[in-house]
Amino acid sequence: MNTADTIYQQVKELPEPLVQEILDFTEFVKLKWQTKLRVTSLVLPLATTPKAKSLLGIHKGQIQIRGDIIAPIDVTWKAQQ
Repeated sequence: MNTADTIYQQVKELPEPLVQEILDFTEFVKLKWQTKLRVTSLVLPLATTPKAKSLLGIHKGQIQIRGDIIAPIDVTWKAQQ
């Protein structure tokens, strides 16, 4: 006799309210297991991907600064006039 048969033999002797409680518990355990599998399937690919060493310098050579950094725009504000 396997575990499911043993559980069935035990449960069929219980009153209906207890059987309903056991059914609720089995649905909870099933939902918990499915959620755990879903989270594991999402996290596992992240765990197996190689990590980047550093984000510093990732755009090195791709950005060019043109003009003067200190005063890039020649604007005379109304307050300065």
